[in-house]
Amino acid sequence: MANHLSMALVALDRLGASDERLREFAAFYQRRLRSKPESEIARSTKFAAELKEKGREVFLRDAVSPLTPALTSEAFHGLIRTAYAVDSGDDVDLPDALTAWDVGYAELKRRDEMRWESAIDAFLAMNRDDRFPKQFGTRSISGSILKVVAIPAFDDYRFGIRNLALGHLAKIAALLFLATGDFTVLHLVTACHATRVLQPYLAADAVDHLAVAMLAAYASIGRPDFDAALQPAHDLPDWASLAARVIPSDDEHDLKLVYSCQQEEKQYGWRLHQMAAALRLAKA
Repeated sequence: MANHLSMALVALDRLGASDERLREFAAFYQRRLRSKPESEIARSTKFAAELKEKGREVFLRDAVSPLTPALTSEAFHGLIRTAYAVDSGDDVDLPDALTAWDVGYAELKRRDEMRWESAIDAFLAMNRDDRFPKQFGTRSISGSILKVVAIPAFDDYRFGIRNLALGHLAKIAALLFLATGDFTVLHLVTACHATRVLQPYLAADAVDHLAVAMLAAYASIGRPDFDAALQPAHDLPDWASLAARVIPSDDEHDLKLVYSCQQEEKQYGWRLHQMAAALRLAKA
């Protein structure tokens, strides 16, 4: 269920790729896919039946809200795939996307004790917190996050931010990516975009869950330094140039990051996401 094909095709289409390029990428990517297990086919079929019976809006509210505590599941993959399915305007991938989220369900447990005034305060405190190791000995994003949340010190960072908004987290994700170019952080950038897309259907505390997941992911990569006051560069390639550069790429994460950054830039206008997209492509 870690199939990125539908997401990459949405990104390619929105970035202006031709139909020929979409077919070319689909043919390339399909070669790596394997058949789904029968249990997941059954779950997807059930979701498809519910979608047909309830209609899109009711189905999404009923199906997405209970998954909110598990935003981080499978390195945010279920969240992001579901958001891309919704963003596409086509319901065809919704059952499989929700199945991917559902079968990988991994909840980060609550602890309500307000300790931090803002998200940046929490991240800067985590940066200085030597109770967390710099390395976790696993290449799995989800596995590393689970190791972080098992550390007793992480209780200090569970649901403890007083003044929190999704935009605060989106900016931190972009700043972290600009400081590191890290693959885990790439998922934080796209997860912030995905949360914004799905916010009408997620539970009311979705941003709190995302903050906890992002703090755990940040700890999992060694709490790197980042510039919280970074100013955008003035000589950035424009979005048309970035799109032209990424459309030929066969890396689904290049495609998703550039599209998500484009959408986040439209929302916030900081030019930090434009810098992040340019950084990713400069390293490609």
